[in-house]
Amino acid sequence: MRPFARTVCCFLTLLPLAACRDDKPATDLGTLQIDAGRLELLIDKSTQGLDLVPAKAPDTRDADAARRLEIDWSLRDAALKVLVMRNRLLQDDRITEKDARATHWPAWILQPPESSLSPAELAARLEWLNGEVQELTAHGCKIGVDKTGNALYCSVE
Repeated sequence: MRPFARTVCCFLTLLPLAACRDDKPATDLGTLQIDAGRLELLIDKSTQGLDLVPAKAPDTRDADAARRLEIDWSLRDAALKVLVMRNRLLQDDRITEKDARATHWPAWILQPPESSLSPAELAARLEWLNGEVQELTAHGCKIGVDKTGNALYCSVE
Protein backbone atom coordinates (compact mmCIF):
# COMPACT_ATOMS: atom_id res chain seq x y z
CA MET A 1 0.00 0.00 0.00
CA ARG A 2 1.36 3.42 -0.91
CA PRO A 3 2.18 5.90 1.89
CA PHE A 4 -0.64 8.27 0.92
CA ALA A 5 -3.20 5.46 0.80
CA ARG A 6 -1.96 4.16 4.16
CA THR A 7 -2.32 7.65 5.66
CA VAL A 8 -5.88 7.98 4.33
CA CYS A 9 -6.80 4.54 5.69
CA CYS A 10 -5.39 5.39 9.12
CA PHE A 11 -7.22 8.72 9.09
CA LEU A 12 -10.52 7.08 8.19
CA THR A 13 -10.00 4.49 10.91
CA LEU A 14 -9.39 7.16 13.55
CA LEU A 15 -12.09 9.57 12.38
CA PRO A 16 -14.91 7.94 14.42
CA LEU A 17 -12.80 8.30 17.56
CA ALA A 18 -12.72 12.06 17.07
CA ALA A 19 -16.52 12.07 17.27
CA CYS A 20 -16.37 10.58 20.78
CA ARG A 21 -15.53 13.87 22.49
CA ASP A 22 -17.17 14.31 25.87
CA ASP A 23 -19.06 17.60 25.30
CA LYS A 24 -22.25 16.35 26.95
CA PRO A 25 -23.31 17.74 30.32
CA ALA A 26 -22.95 15.45 33.32
CA THR A 27 -25.86 13.04 33.77
CA ASP A 28 -27.82 13.28 37.01
CA LEU A 29 -27.56 10.06 39.04
CA GLY A 30 -31.03 10.55 40.49
CA THR A 31 -32.55 10.62 37.00
CA LEU A 32 -30.59 7.53 36.00
CA GLN A 33 -31.78 5.71 39.12
CA ILE A 34 -35.42 6.55 38.38
CA ASP A 35 -35.12 5.57 34.72
CA ALA A 36 -33.45 2.26 35.59
CA GLY A 37 -36.24 1.53 38.08
CA ARG A 38 -38.84 2.27 35.40
CA LEU A 39 -37.26 -0.30 33.09
CA GLU A 40 -37.45 -2.91 35.83
CA LEU A 41 -41.13 -2.13 36.46
CA LEU A 42 -41.92 -2.22 32.74
CA ILE A 43 -40.32 -5.65 32.43
CA ASP A 44 -42.25 -6.88 35.49
CA LYS A 45 -45.58 -5.62 34.09
CA SER A 46 -44.89 -7.13 30.68
CA THR A 47 -44.07 -10.46 32.31
CA GLN A 48 -47.35 -10.29 34.22
CA GLY A 49 -49.13 -9.66 30.92
CA LEU A 50 -47.51 -12.75 29.40
CA ASP A 51 -48.74 -14.75 32.39
CA LEU A 52 -52.34 -13.83 31.53
CA VAL A 53 -52.43 -16.20 28.55
CA PRO A 54 -51.66 -19.91 28.55
CA ALA A 55 -48.23 -20.86 27.26
CA LYS A 56 -48.18 -22.29 23.75
CA ALA A 57 -46.87 -25.80 23.39
CA PRO A 58 -44.03 -26.07 20.89
CA ASP A 59 -45.21 -27.25 17.50
CA THR A 60 -42.94 -30.20 16.76
CA ARG A 61 -43.24 -33.80 15.75
CA ASP A 62 -39.86 -34.66 17.25
CA ALA A 63 -40.40 -35.45 20.94
CA ASP A 64 -36.66 -35.53 21.66
CA ALA A 65 -36.18 -32.09 20.10
CA ALA A 66 -39.01 -30.75 22.26
CA ARG A 67 -37.38 -32.23 25.38
CA ARG A 68 -33.96 -30.79 24.45
CA LEU A 69 -35.59 -27.38 23.91
CA GLU A 70 -37.30 -27.55 27.31
CA ILE A 71 -34.06 -28.58 29.03
CA ASP A 72 -32.12 -25.80 27.30
CA TRP A 73 -34.80 -23.25 28.19
CA SER A 74 -34.66 -24.36 31.85
CA LEU A 75 -30.86 -24.11 31.94
CA ARG A 76 -30.84 -20.64 30.42
CA ASP A 77 -33.65 -19.47 32.70
CA ALA A 78 -31.80 -20.77 35.78
CA ALA A 79 -28.59 -19.11 34.58
CA LEU A 80 -30.31 -15.74 34.21
CA LYS A 81 -31.88 -16.11 37.66
CA VAL A 82 -28.53 -16.90 39.24
CA LEU A 83 -27.06 -13.83 37.52
CA VAL A 84 -29.81 -11.73 39.12
CA MET A 85 -29.01 -13.40 42.45
CA ARG A 86 -25.32 -12.60 41.99
CA ASN A 87 -26.22 -8.95 41.45
CA ARG A 88 -28.42 -8.92 44.56
CA LEU A 89 -25.68 -10.53 46.66
CA LEU A 90 -23.36 -7.79 45.45
CA GLN A 91 -25.92 -5.07 46.17
CA ASP A 92 -26.58 -6.52 49.65
CA ASP A 93 -22.80 -6.55 50.26
CA ARG A 94 -22.71 -10.33 50.77
CA ILE A 95 -20.07 -10.79 48.07
CA THR A 96 -17.38 -8.44 46.82
CA GLU A 97 -17.10 -6.95 43.35
CA LYS A 98 -13.99 -9.08 42.89
CA ASP A 99 -15.98 -12.23 43.74
CA ALA A 100 -18.80 -11.15 41.42
CA ARG A 101 -16.40 -10.67 38.52
CA ALA A 102 -14.41 -13.87 39.11
CA THR A 103 -16.76 -16.05 37.06
CA HIS A 104 -16.64 -16.06 33.28
CA TRP A 105 -20.26 -16.43 32.18
CA PRO A 106 -20.55 -18.32 28.90
CA ALA A 107 -22.22 -16.68 25.90
CA TRP A 108 -24.88 -19.41 25.61
CA ILE A 109 -26.67 -17.93 28.62
CA LEU A 110 -27.73 -14.89 26.62
CA GLN A 111 -28.67 -16.73 23.45
CA PRO A 112 -32.17 -18.08 22.76
CA PRO A 113 -32.88 -21.72 23.64
CA GLU A 114 -32.39 -24.27 20.89
CA SER A 115 -33.54 -27.81 20.28
CA SER A 116 -30.48 -28.95 18.33
CA LEU A 117 -28.10 -29.36 21.27
CA SER A 118 -26.87 -32.84 22.05
CA PRO A 119 -27.51 -34.47 25.42
CA ALA A 120 -23.75 -34.22 26.09
CA GLU A 121 -23.80 -30.44 25.48
CA LEU A 122 -26.82 -30.04 27.75
CA ALA A 123 -25.15 -32.16 30.46
CA ALA A 124 -21.97 -30.05 30.27
CA ARG A 125 -24.01 -26.85 30.64
CA LEU A 126 -25.90 -28.33 33.57
CA GLU A 127 -22.64 -29.32 35.28
CA TRP A 128 -21.15 -25.84 34.85
CA LEU A 129 -24.32 -24.10 35.99
CA ASN A 130 -24.72 -26.38 39.01
CA GLY A 131 -21.34 -25.22 40.32
CA GLU A 132 -22.33 -21.57 40.09
CA VAL A 133 -25.77 -22.17 41.59
CA GLN A 134 -24.35 -24.09 44.56
CA GLU A 135 -21.83 -21.34 45.30
CA LEU A 136 -24.23 -18.40 45.04
CA THR A 137 -27.34 -19.96 46.62
CA ALA A 138 -25.36 -20.95 49.70
CA HIS A 139 -25.69 -17.36 50.98
CA GLY A 140 -29.51 -17.22 50.83
CA CYS A 141 -29.92 -20.81 51.99
CA LYS A 142 -27.83 -20.14 55.10
CA ILE A 143 -29.96 -17.11 55.92
CA GLY A 144 -33.13 -19.14 55.34
CA VAL A 145 -31.93 -21.94 57.65
CA ASP A 146 -30.87 -19.46 60.34
CA LYS A 147 -34.11 -17.45 60.20
CA THR A 148 -36.54 -20.40 60.02
CA GLY A 149 -34.67 -23.04 61.97
CA ASN A 150 -35.50 -25.48 59.15
CA ALA A 151 -32.33 -27.36 58.23
CA LEU A 152 -33.99 -28.44 54.97
CA TYR A 153 -34.85 -24.86 53.92
CA CYS A 154 -33.20 -25.22 50.51
CA SER A 155 -33.85 -28.90 50.01
CA VAL A 156 -35.27 -29.43 46.53
CA GLU A 157 -34.97 -33.18 46.23
